[in-house]
Amino acid sequence: MKGWQNMTTLEESQRSPLLLTEEGTICVASSQVSLDSVVYHYKLGASAEQNRPEISGARSGGRYAAIAYYLSHQETVEEYLRQQER
Repeated sequence: MKGWQNMTTLEESQRSPLLLTEEGTICVASSQVSLDSVVYHYKLGASAEQNRPEISGARSGGRYAAIAYYLSHQETVEEYLRQQER
């Protein structure tokens, strides 16, 4: 890859794409779309680009970030989802 050798730093941290509301719901930071909705549709096979009415408020970048967060923190998110169901 041309130019790769000239790269001196690589961003190693990333801000969470999520925020915790006062009600205790986790949402995609760029919208009021819940993490629950994004994960639910992801598990059904929906890609970030697919425009489901329930998750259309979040831009696809936010949905990608939420899915990536879910995949990186699956055990923690699954526990959160179980708590939300109760």
